[in-house]
Amino acid sequence: MKPKIETEFPITDYNYQSVMLGGCSAQRAELTGFRNISRDYFRNEARQTFVGEALFFAAIVLTAVPAFVSGAYALAHFVRAIGAI
Repeated sequence: MKPKIETEFPITDYNYQSVMLGGCSAQRAELTGFRNISRDYFRNEARQTFVGEALFFAAIVLTAVPAFVSGAYALAHFVRAIGAI
């Protein structure tokens, strides 16, 4: 037979009162379309990192080109060897 475990819940405060805000000082944001958002992004933010990203992309491409050339050469050699059988 298992012992009975009793748990007691903590006493909570039942005097909750909601607060009404008197006024709101927030201003309504201007509604902009997707085209305006993207135009603003490419005008201001994208230019700062474009050159660095373009150079990084070129480095990746230059690193990958020898592997593709070597793979094409090996594939051509393999096709010639299969054709000789």
